[in-house]
Amino acid sequence: MRKSKWYTYVSIGLIWLGVVGIVQAASPADMDVMKYISRSSMTPMAMQPPVDTGTLLFSDSPEYAGADGILYADKVAGNARLYFYHVNDNAYDRKIVAVAYNPSSKLVIAQVKNCQYAQPDTSYYKVGKELSTGYYKNAPAAGGVVIMPQDYALLSEALNTVTVHPAELFSGILDIHTSSPLVISSVIMPVEEDPISFMKQQVYLPSDRSKLRGTFRGKDRLLKTLIPYMTQIGTGYIKLGDNVFDRFLQGWDSMDRRYTDDRGNYGVDYTIQVQTEGEGNIHLYFNPQGGAYAGVAEIIYNKGTRKEHKKIVSLPEHTLSLGNKDMYAIQYVDTFSAGQEVTLHVMPPGAANLPVRFIFVPEKNYRQAVQAVAAQHTDTPGAEEMPGAAAEGPAYAAGNARIQQLLAEL
Repeated sequence: MRKSKWYTYVSIGLIWLGVVGIVQAASPADMDVMKYISRSSMTPMAMQPPVDTGTLLFSDSPEYAGADGILYADKVAGNARLYFYHVNDNAYDRKIVAVAYNPSSKLVIAQVKNCQYAQPDTSYYKVGKELSTGYYKNAPAAGGVVIMPQDYALLSEALNTVTVHPAELFSGILDIHTSSPLVISSVIMPVEEDPISFMKQQVYLPSDRSKLRGTFRGKDRLLKTLIPYMTQIGTGYIKLGDNVFDRFLQGWDSMDRRYTDDRGNYGVDYTIQVQTEGEGNIHLYFNPQGGAYAGVAEIIYNKGTRKEHKKIVSLPEHTLSLGNKDMYAIQYVDTFSAGQEVTLHVMPPGAANLPVRFIFVPEKNYRQAVQAVAAQHTDTPGAEEMPGAAAEGPAYAAGNARIQQLLAEL
């Protein structure tokens, strides 16, 4: 039986309302919209060569520490960071401390600018996320430490009070400045041991198969856009930790006496400065591509001005980790107006998997994504390709395509 025109017009109206409802309900954090964005065409953003400063001591090998001893040690001066990440792989309670040795004949004062650590836990992602959050959110725990000539001193009394139970991961960060060279060590030992007496035994632990430890130039990496990101070019992205767009740090393992690299740039504090131009909003997304990721990002708008605004976003926000076996996993981070300068701070935690992308989506491309999702929900393939879709809006484009199809059937 042929349907009446009245019935058809009612159907058209209902379809139109359905499309409008989908579009109005969509938000930058809508899962379908985000999935569409993560698979859409995008362009790598042009960045200046990285500027690496400071010294990173990365202690992650042996990751599963069965024996007691010095996990990693090297002589440094100036601005340095010790980042340690180790599991108590023994049957008794232990602790991991940071110790400085002064090889000179003069007193040296080490300025500990920051000391952050996560509570030991068997959940590695929980530890990594808690440490990253504390580093960017908590006030720096700073202080001066006096090291007598040819003597040892603890760089943090707090670390000496933390008990690491069997099978637990313990991870921490110390930012240090010293005008004279000091030997900085990460050390694992039974909880009842005195750290200074234990250090004098000089027990050095061999690295494990991964050999992920060493001394690296570049505890801090600055990345800047070569030219401003313009909304007219469409969706753009910045990739970190892939060893192509963003090279791994190259360094030296002073204990193994071999060259090494920091595969993932763990412990590196990235500062990413993005100048933007254009009109409308820009939607920022995070896309881990190497596997599960658990961390945070600090976002600063208009840094150094009266209009400066900061926020910290968990990556991911509502679950412990994101990206397990899904290179298109994506999370909405924030929305800001084109024309602003955006600064991102991020430090890959030891448990995270790299590479990752920060994706910048202009309003026009976001609307196209919403429109495409609406078309899928209303069974109207091709609606997202209609000329004028961006100008008229996603509701018009998707709804008009279906209306024209139904009118042709009258």
